[in-house]
Amino acid sequence: MPLVNATNQFSVLHEHNLPLCFVGHSHYNSVLYDYFSKTRHCIQITLEDLEKKSKQWLERYQFISLQTHVPFKVQVKEVFDRLNVKCFSVCSNFAAIGNNVSIGYNVIVEQFSSVWDDCVIGDFTTIACNVNIAHGASTGECCHISPYAHLCYVECGDCVFVGNAAFVWATKSLPIAVCNCVNIQAFSRVLKNIEQSGTYYSNRMVDARTSMDLTLQ
Repeated sequence: MPLVNATNQFSVLHEHNLPLCFVGHSHYNSVLYDYFSKTRHCIQITLEDLEKKSKQWLERYQFISLQTHVPFKVQVKEVFDRLNVKCFSVCSNFAAIGNNVSIGYNVIVEQFSSVWDDCVIGDFTTIACNVNIAHGASTGECCHISPYAHLCYVECGDCVFVGNAAFVWATKSLPIAVCNCVNIQAFSRVLKNIEQSGTYYSNRMVDARTSMDLTLQ
């Protein structure tokens, strides 16, 4: 059967008008490298190779490194911060972005996801496909929001992993907060604050290990 050309799928946010450098060979990085390399100068290297580069070399590129594994997100952020590199983000052209939305650096918002008015996406966070983030919800740094998850009137801390089709749901009069380093299992329904790091099914802790110890897949 004949091949069909891909549509214009992604746009660069926080553009520095420099070549793109994808750090690591995760699925995200490899897909985006393959996409962008057809239209602009791109390279893909390992994190170990990045750490060996000179300051002059680093100034010639803008960088991104995307993955779901929370501990590796934190490791990459520490390296990027230490090297003081310029980061960009990527947003699908099939995502819906509302008004007054803040999207940090080294972020991806995948296709068919919605980030509605007044929401905040922290640095080094991945928003998978078909996610809905609404009503002023926010994520901290180094979070991962899995497909079909829904966040509403919630403030997530840093390093929060939200599993597939999980609902973290509150109301305008009674918003909720999720503390740092929490895993929320797939199909959970979180309806009140989570104040202790660990792994949860809905609001019940099922494992004391945090997202820094146990990243759900």
